[in-house]
Amino acid sequence: MTGGIGRVERSRAGFIALSLILLACFASSPAATAGALENIQWKLTNYAVDGRLKEVPASAKFYAEFRNGALSGRAVNTFNASYKLESNGTLSIGKMAATLMAGPPELQEIETAYFAALAKVASYTSDGPTLTLHQHGGAPILVFSKSEVGLVGAWKVTSYNNGKQAVVGVFSTTTVTMNFAENGTVEGDGGVNRYHAEYTTTGASGISIESILTTRKAGPAAAMQQEQKFLSALSASKVYQIRGETLELRDEPEALQVSAERAVEARPQN
Repeated sequence: MTGGIGRVERSRAGFIALSLILLACFASSPAATAGALENIQWKLTNYAVDGRLKEVPASAKFYAEFRNGALSGRAVNTFNASYKLESNGTLSIGKMAATLMAGPPELQEIETAYFAALAKVASYTSDGPTLTLHQHGGAPILVFSKSEVGLVGAWKVTSYNNGKQAVVGVFSTTTVTMNFAENGTVEGDGGVNRYHAEYTTTGASGISIESILTTRKAGPAAAMQQEQKFLSALSASKVYQIRGETLELRDEPEALQVSAERAVEARPQN
């Protein structure tokens, strides 16, 4: 009888020890929560090649963002897909669609591996500044860092909505800019005149741009018309999205209004 009790006690002790080990493992693992994954722009830093993680070169500015069940991003090409996320860290990514632009061979090779890895994703972990995507079995296949690119700062406008359901490029003879400040103001060059406006952001991607004021210089008719349509597109913008170093402003039906690229520095005021 005593020997049986001893075996039970040893079994119980072993079970408690195993439980403590498992708890310690879970406690030391990065938290897998929806808040640590979604509504954040992630920059790819490592990708798996033959089972080993390889560092992404600085020339490869590849990004991804998970938002409301839709994955979007930019590599050599822009891409999008649906995804399904569970609170326990399970993550599955649907069939991807991408543009078909060509790029440097070395970047195309990384993009191919990147897209192939996204199709194999089964779970994720995140410690806040770093996101790791894992395949079935738990092996890491993609690692991202939290992007520092945000709305605040200088942007060079590349295209705008002309009010006729078409997005057109900015004239090469003009420079159109936007500089969003932390104090809720945006200003820049409309191509002929300087402008100043107020903006507010709401939620993860809402934006409202109001009270646009401009200087009153005259310029070529085509440039003046472009400026007027750009400012109209700016005031119609209700949603913003940052894809890599590209900013897109859209209206409520999500028609593109303004597209811009991150600028090195703002153009000085006159």
